[in-house]
Amino acid sequence: MARRPPTKAGTPTMGGALILIAVFVSTLLWANLNNRFVWVVLFTTLFFGAIGWVDDYRKLVRKNPRA
Repeated sequence: MARRPPTKAGTPTMGGALILIAVFVSTLLWANLNNRFVWVVLFTTLFFGAIGWVDDYRKLVRKNPRA
């Protein structure tokens, strides 16, 4: 029979927030903010971070790890 993959027990929820803060702070400090591609990457990163936040929030509220 096929084995089920292990669950993500112990994986920190909202752990990506620390990474996003580090990326944003370092980008705002050292990137060339006159370059439009820097802003495109920042907004894209923010968008995907928002998707991850919504996913984690729904898992916490519904108490269902598959949601």
